[in-house]
Amino acid sequence: MTAEMYVPQFLVKQKLTMMVNRYEISTPDGRVLAMAQQKRMAFKEQVTFFADEARTQPVFGFKARQAMDLGAGYDVFDAAGTPIGHFRKDFGKSLLRSSFHLSGPGLEAFGQERSQAVALIRRFVDIPLPFHFDFTDSATGQVVLTSERRMSIGDRYDVKVPDDRLDFRLAAAIFTVPFAALEVDFDFDADVDFDFVADLDDFDDFDDFDDFVDDCFPRVMTATIPAAPTRLVAT
Repeated sequence: MTAEMYVPQFLVKQKLTMMVNRYEISTPDGRVLAMAQQKRMAFKEQVTFFADEARTQPVFGFKARQAMDLGAGYDVFDAAGTPIGHFRKDFGKSLLRSSFHLSGPGLEAFGQERSQAVALIRRFVDIPLPFHFDFTDSATGQVVLTSERRMSIGDRYDVKVPDDRLDFRLAAAIFTVPFAALEVDFDFDADVDFDFVADLDDFDDFDDFDDFVDDCFPRVMTATIPAAPTRLVAT
């Protein structure tokens, strides 16, 4: 059954200002579908997205199930406040590879960073690297949602939804405020010497970046890594 609001492809863009983080969701041709903003440093437990700049027409919203407990996950609601889905981060599996669980009407899915190599590199290199996410149906293994993070300072995601059971509002909610809040910085005291300076302008496309990862991955895998992270910071 096709979702009430199905959008096969959209873009999520974060704009950073001195006072607020602004998120804008649009179609590939530039039509704005929803927008929201939040004061910087505020705890991201509840956010509403609107269709207009005046914030008079809500599109969807989400709310943390438990304040100050990000592991409990988020419920997603339509404009009328009716629940349409839920998602949460799997903190255990996310130690070395970010992982999420997603639930919607007639759909249970599991999402994970596509590349283990990139996931490890991101935990050692403090630059905004591009990465991919794939969500698959827990029952069939079919891909239901994919995203590619562009190389940029603010968050920018190209999101594709090949499964028409997945509501746009649920898919979009994952890659906005909660995703940034749940992305965890694992600071390893590891003996890693990359012997290079990476400039994002050096990468013309994802193929160039994949070559970069292929060069770095052996050095990460031979690093001395403790059994557990020495510091855990939720951003």
